[in-house]
Amino acid sequence: MENKKGSLEGPPSKRPRSEQIEIPLCVLYLFLTKLNSYELGLVDIIWLMVNSCTIDDVGKIIEGKYQNSKTLFGRLIIQRSVTSIGDYAFCGCIGLTYVIIPSSVSSIEDGAFLGCSGLISVVIPSSVMSIGEYAFYGCYGLTYVAIPDSVMSIGEFAFDGCSGLTSVTFLEGITTIGYGAFYKCSGLTSVMIPDSVTYIGGCAFSDCHGLTSVTIPEGITTIGSCAFSECSGLTSVTIPSSVTSIGKYAFDNCSGLICVSIPSTLTDIGKDAFPEGCRIDKR
Repeated sequence: MENKKGSLEGPPSKRPRSEQIEIPLCVLYLFLTKLNSYELGLVDIIWLMVNSCTIDDVGKIIEGKYQNSKTLFGRLIIQRSVTSIGDYAFCGCIGLTYVIIPSSVSSIEDGAFLGCSGLISVVIPSSVMSIGEYAFYGCYGLTYVAIPDSVMSIGEFAFDGCSGLTSVTFLEGITTIGYGAFYKCSGLTSVMIPDSVTYIGGCAFSDCHGLTSVTIPEGITTIGSCAFSECSGLTSVTIPSSVTSIGKYAFDNCSGLICVSIPSTLTDIGKDAFPEGCRIDKR
């Protein structure tokens, strides 16, 4: 059910409780951290407070229910009655800028926010266990995302094309970063992958031209084909002794990589895994 908020008709005492203006923590955070840097002005804060909408579905938001909606814009508040965000539920809702997902939600399914190009921030709670394929595909306005420790896997192309994304925080818990999960996130400058990850899928960070350093922790056994290919700004990568397989073209065309140290236990190295001219030192 779509419910456009922001109407201030009637005295405050006679307004229904659901129409009282509340400032969520994420908006307060943005106000405190971004106002002084001129990234978000007071007018923007007020606009977010007034221009908001609420989704109060019960259970799972069914496939494509709000797809390409023109009435959803500004701040989207999903109520605690929702337990799952279905496939393509908000696909193409280009007016959305901030999304608050409640702790009742356990999954964000395939294409849930695909093409929401106006989306700047999304709060993913620690109740979410999986992020589906193409979930935030093409959300190029998204600048930061925190993956909570409850998320075990990020689906294929989940954040593909999020070129405005400059920072990603992974908490311990995630085990799999899917194929193309952060493909063409050209704004990313560094990635710290937690110890819980055991598999980095093919093309996971391919074409992330802004990426300069990557820390791959002990525990990872496989780096997929083209996982970091075309990361032309990459100058440093640490490959731990737990890695036993690096797929073909994994670091191909990473022209900034001059030397890479690999463990002696690494026996499976695919074709053109490292850029031409890169010195390989075994330790």
